[in-house]
Formats: sequence, C-alpha cells, structure tokens
Amino acid sequence: MSNFQTYDLLDIADNPRGVYDLADGLLPEMAEAMGYEVGETPSTEIIQGLIGHIGPAKTLQDNIELVQERLATTADAITIAADWAERSGCLDKTARGFISPGADLTKVGFGAVVFNTGVGRWQERRAKQVIELKESGVKFGKVIIFAGNRAMAEAEHPEVAEMTKNHGYPPKESDFASTYIADILRANGITADIVAIDSANGDEVFREGLKKRGFLYDWSILAVGNAPSTIQVAGQYRKAARSLDVDDGIRFDRVGGQLYMAGDSIAVARHGETPATHQNPFTALGQIARNALMLHEQSRSSI
Repeated sequence: MSNFQTYDLLDIADNPRGVYDLADGLLPEMAEAMGYEVGETPSTEIIQGLIGHIGPAKTLQDNIELVQERLATTADAITIAADWAERSGCLDKTARGFISPGADLTKVGFGAVVFNTGVGRWQERRAKQVIELKESGVKFGKVIIFAGNRAMAEAEHPEVAEMTKNHGYPPKESDFASTYIADILRANGITADIVAIDSANGDEVFREGLKKRGFLYDWSILAVGNAPSTIQVAGQYRKAARSLDVDDGIRFDRVGGQLYMAGDSIAVARHGETPATHQNPFTALGQIARNALMLHEQSRSSI
C-alpha cells in the first residue's frame, strides 16, 4: 500500500478516494479518531478543514479516552500520534520524482536545486541535504534559495539568537539565508543564489521568486525539503511554476520529467526528545494533512 513516501500522483488522480487511501487509509482514520467528518471522497475544503481541526492535536490530547475508544486501543496520545507519523512515510528519507517514485537522482542532471526558507533548523537541514546530495554524485548547476521576510525567533536556531544579539533585532529569513545558510553551501564549493521576497507566505515566495529570478522552464529542478514537509516544498514550487506557465499545450512537469524532490529523514519524538533531533509527533499530524492537501490539489490539476 502506497504512503506519502511511495505514492504515484497518477494513481491518486485515477482513484476517486485519492489521498484517503494512502498509508492504508491514514487520513480518514485520523479524522474519525478526532471527530472530524471527511466523507467518502476528498476535497480541498474538507482537507483544509481537517488541518484546522487538528491544530496542535488538542483533540487527540484532551480527549484521549474518546480517541482510544474510537481506535479500540489503550495506547496513550504520544504513541498514537507517533505511530501515525511513522506509518505515513512523511518522516522517511526522500529521493524521487514529484509525480512518480523510483528515480535515480544521480542519473538526472539538474539545472538547479531549489528550496524556500522557513524555520532556522529547517533551513540548515536543507543546506546539509544539498551537501549530501553533491557528495552522493547528484549533479546540479547551482542552488537557488527563495527567501521570505518573516522575522525569525531566537529559539529557531543558535545563530538566529546570535544575530539578534549582535544587531539588536531578529533577522528575517532572507537575512539568515544570505549569511549563515549561503556560507554553509559556499564552504562546500556550492554556488548559492538568494532570491529575497517581501512575503512570509510560502506559495507567494516561490511565485514571486520565479517571476524575479526567471522561470527556469527548460531545466530539470530538484526541490529540497526536510521531513515531514518535503512534499510541500516541492509542491509549492510546482504550483508556482505551473501558475506562471502561459504556453498553451505545454505544462511544467507535465509527465513527471522536470520536478524531482529530495529530503532527509527524522525520528519521531516518543520520549520527549528535542526538535533539534526529533519530530514532535503532534505537530507531525498537521504536516501529514498539509502533505495530503498538496497531493490532492496537484493530482486534480492537469498533469
């Protein structure tokens, strides 16, 4: 049974239940356990509603006895959430095409590696993933970082705290990327371009960044993310590129030959481990639902 790591977008598009069948029906199971009605077939509105309902997983934590009854289990909230997170496949290492699995990234050759900014730890993990890809034999021209303007919090990364102390105000994501992240890449012989965008919205950062930087239409692109959000990073790039594609009859990544994605893995925190090394099992649930939304929307768009 396919999960969020091994899915094929064409199979999702051909299946009326779509993303509901991924990971042995994980999304409907989560929804039912937390008292949210999703129906027999998915829609953008339903999955968006589930994302809002999950929130910080308070339904799971505050109503654990009801959830246990619905799932016929005695497991505690952390165990339930952690088991769901692992079952989803969202925490596994990723190296594949966005549409279809099974690609050997060392045999493609990419015009560019792209990623957007975000939480400081996430940015560093993306940069380290690029270095690992290079060392494993993946060929690419340069790294293009589409950087937003959100003011960062000191708790996101020790370097953010240091920059805040030195300057008297917190850095924007674009500031952090332009200094700390770009330096990591350049120290490893990797060319890094920063495209700063005056927005904190991920979709808008990619869209406006592509307008500013150029569409990169003729290139094979490798989008780099980090577990559990790799699907979202690649999907945001695909949405932006396809929204700017005005050549009738030709669509970016039409048959899966242009957009690929890579991401690291992360263990789920079952015993209070920190977010520096482990994924919070409760916040993972929202990421699973966001990944489902991205795959649903892209499977229903023209391929």
